[in-house]
Amino acid sequence: MLHVRLVIIAAVFVVSLQASIQDFKTIQFGHENVGYRVIEEVEPIRDKRETTSTNSSSKSSILECYQFTWPGVTENNTVPDCARIKKYVPCFAPFVFTNDTSYPEPDPAIVKDHCDTKGCKVTCPKTNANSCIRYAYYSAGQAINVTYFCGAVQDKTNDMTLKYGGFTDTMSGGLIVDVKYCQGNLCNSANPMHAPFFAVFALMITFVLFR
Repeated sequence: MLHVRLVIIAAVFVVSLQASIQDFKTIQFGHENVGYRVIEEVEPIRDKRETTSTNSSSKSSILECYQFTWPGVTENNTVPDCARIKKYVPCFAPFVFTNDTSYPEPDPAIVKDHCDTKGCKVTCPKTNANSCIRYAYYSAGQAINVTYFCGAVQDKTNDMTLKYGGFTDTMSGGLIVDVKYCQGNLCNSANPMHAPFFAVFALMITFVLFR
């Protein structure tokens, strides 16, 4: 008997309080024949007096996940705005674009390598309760929207936390959603995440987004 499973993916992220007055910084770089453009919101100046005592040695042991949104080639000439993305599509700043439609999806490792030296942030700290998630939509076998982020995956049918694996589902119009989640450092890359893959099943997906 086919079971319908309810999977909740909870993601915690920060949205600018000044959504109507957004400022962005753009970092451009190239890799072979592909040009990359990373656009991130410029945060307002904050009081940093309480942040000067951070222990740098403890930060080095924190695992990370990739976190950014590639909104697809049709969005290349638009202003980044998560509010325009449909509510069931995860969206996390910064936005990363590429100018080569033959290789449209950005390579997270290349993006991070350049951001580490050019001052943009494309990762999030992974907690014990979270997984590294890659959430993608496909049409005709081609990725049309991909988001990387930190989040918790919960199977509410069996009341259990899911740590490794993934699932796919075919939506109306033939659009396919493909989700993979894992525990290793920066494991939610575009490459296969070597982890047990859950059997494909019919499911309902609910996002719990804390803004």
